[in-house]
Amino acid sequence: MTQKSIEKISNIIWNDFKYNKALFAISSLWLGHATRTLPVIKYYLNKNFTINIISDWNAFNFLKEELKDYKNVAFIKLKDYPPIERGKWVMFYLYLITDLLTINKLIKKENRFVKNLDKDLDFIFSDWRYWIYKKWTTSFLLSHQISFIIPK
Repeated sequence: MTQKSIEKISNIIWNDFKYNKALFAISSLWLGHATRTLPVIKYYLNKNFTINIISDWNAFNFLKEELKDYKNVAFIKLKDYPPIERGKWVMFYLYLITDLLTINKLIKKENRFVKNLDKDLDFIFSDWRYWIYKKWTTSFLLSHQISFIIPK
């Protein structure tokens, strides 16, 4: 994402900010989610926002290292969804069943977590963490996947 596109998006909702607080929920499945969200996080940190970042595994460590010089950022480790597209033939379906059960459990945990969040958030930005949003808080979902292709 370029600086110009971040500013364009930001200007659409800039007038609605009251608290200068935001939550970023970043998927930890590979580092692409963390690297594409990093410029957006830095943009708001440089605008003196207080940012909370939810992530796990390598993405958590990567973001913590990249943002170590910022004082107005906090990190929350919250387990991420398992990778859905793994295994072949019968193993794909066995993994899929166990992964869907795990994801269901994680979604319930995320819902409880988000319900107890600070009410003074200007927005929530979620990169492939579908269930991290609040009904009355402006929430954005960044995703690159339109549908899953089931192997034959």
